[in-house]
Amino acid sequence: MRRHLTPQTEGIAAEAARFAGENIAPLDLGREKEFPFAVWRRLGEEGLLGLLLPREAGGRGLGYTALLAAGEALAREGGNLGIVLSFMIHNVVSRFVVADRADGALRGAYLPALARGERTVSLAISEPGVGAHPKHLTTTARRHDGLFLLTGEKSYLTNGPFADLYAVLAVTSQEGARKNFSLFLVPRDAAGLSLTPGEVIDFLRPSPHCGIRLEGCPVPAGHLVGPEGWAYEEVAVPFRDVEDVALMGPLLGAMEHATSLVTAGLRARGAGIDDETAQELGRLVYLLDTLQVLAREAATVLDGGGAGDGLVSLTLAFRALARRRQMQLERLAQKEGLGETEAFTTAATDIRRTLGVASAVLRLKQTRLGRGLMT
Repeated sequence: MRRHLTPQTEGIAAEAARFAGENIAPLDLGREKEFPFAVWRRLGEEGLLGLLLPREAGGRGLGYTALLAAGEALAREGGNLGIVLSFMIHNVVSRFVVADRADGALRGAYLPALARGERTVSLAISEPGVGAHPKHLTTTARRHDGLFLLTGEKSYLTNGPFADLYAVLAVTSQEGARKNFSLFLVPRDAAGLSLTPGEVIDFLRPSPHCGIRLEGCPVPAGHLVGPEGWAYEEVAVPFRDVEDVALMGPLLGAMEHATSLVTAGLRARGAGIDDETAQELGRLVYLLDTLQVLAREAATVLDGGGAGDGLVSLTLAFRALARRRQMQLERLAQKEGLGETEAFTTAATDIRRTLGVASAVLRLKQTRLGRGLMT
């Protein structure tokens, strides 16, 4: 069900589908531990790593609806959610942090290379053992001789092992129990910065993750993104919403791919299907159609500059419905004896575990919506 796509997003989806069919599908990326840099370079050469960046910087000047369409097509036709996660994070962090919030000098220095895929930026908010809760974050940045010295450790950095830049959230002041956070663009080769293994992520291959350690890492004051002390409310909180929406596209495509593995197995038997199986497949179709509508609406809200409870409701509804659909697909695959193949197991695990990411945060948002009814 793609009738709701505009001609522009339809074109981007077709471009991404062609790319995935030629460059991703022939590879067995689900088994790979090494990142496929040849594929990444081709993504950059074809402009798919600059979808959200302004045209004057060499990007495509498109919005989140286009990114959603591209992510869905890449995952559906490529059959690998991990590489599409890396694609999505690169596009979103480049836009959300550098294009939308950095000053003119930083944008000029980094956006053209980000648009071409020659540089990658990774967002560093979470910390080992505590996640992204502001009360528990301890990485600090203190002023010293016109610089900021950053000290602390970050984890769960998507694309971190090959990133050239890290957008690091750090405490710059504290008023009582309240911490004030700022965001810094830190080059990979900065003194005092080293990579760590980070938390183990044993799915979504070949998307790479790591941590970083900062030991008095000097960062020029000009690498401060936005005003000092504003970053948690203006970066960390809204980025979660943007990331949730942008992830809907790759998840949709991955669910379509996993479904195609089951239907291909059923067709290969050559015996047709009974009414019960047809009804179960029909349920998968209408749930996916509904998920696509939710995703497009959420991306449209983002493109319009919207946020708030409406966007939260779309995100919560998408996750809940997607989990329900995935459970039904896996039950059907097991019933039909098609759930044990390596291809299906890898795809299903990636989908299921990705749907579980940040589930605690989503439960808090759901609780807040519920309490809102009582005020």
